[in-house]
Amino acid sequence: MLGAALAGCSGGGPPIPSGELTIVASPSLTDAITGMAHAFTTGYPAVRIVTVFEPDSRIAERAAQTPPPDLIAAEDPATLESAGVTELVHFARGQLVLAVPTDNPLTIRGLADLARPEVRVALCDPAEPCGAVTEQVLAAAEVTVPTPQFEPDVRSALRHVTEGTADAALVYRSDAVAAGEVVMTIEVPESSVALADFVAAVPPDAPNAAMARVFLDYLASEPVREALIRDGFRPVEAAPA
Repeated sequence: MLGAALAGCSGGGPPIPSGELTIVASPSLTDAITGMAHAFTTGYPAVRIVTVFEPDSRIAERAAQTPPPDLIAAEDPATLESAGVTELVHFARGQLVLAVPTDNPLTIRGLADLARPEVRVALCDPAEPCGAVTEQVLAAAEVTVPTPQFEPDVRSALRHVTEGTADAALVYRSDAVAAGEVVMTIEVPESSVALADFVAAVPPDAPNAAMARVFLDYLASEPVREALIRDGFRPVEAAPA
């Protein structure tokens, strides 16, 4: 698991971070950031980390607030750039897969099956970065979903499958991995045309900027990146084909 893999990475020299650190991140980073926060506070027990997970549209609003969060992690650089945050660290990428119930009762094998009228499909809202990636992948496959159930983020779309209100969802591979044996993952060749670009930044007016930069360095470290790849994320260098 990510938290266990990161536990040895949270050391550091003076000054020793302390106080409260507020992190706002994409729901697809829930498990990753939670694991990092646990390992970080194990190394720095004087730190209290508050995490909030919201779609990129809400993250952009929070980034523009006064004061902003201490650290922000989003699915698309444009989310932070639109709020005037420009010094970004690219730390992972996200590639779509199909998530279906483990028993796959409708025998879904690929994107073409999403066009079948009896298949209930959950997708990310086109207004969100995950939705823009989804649209590009479906267009590449020349597939139109008749009546999709739109959600503001990938985790919410995946929840439809785990709760039985959808037969399939297009989600990032990392989200499918996090769901474990509750879902079956189907690789999608067309997903190589568009990848999410996960970025993080410390806003210029962050209340606890010094500690946030320590966490940001930690997030961008090689052991963390390797752990993210093991948990289904793509490396930063991965590019759409």
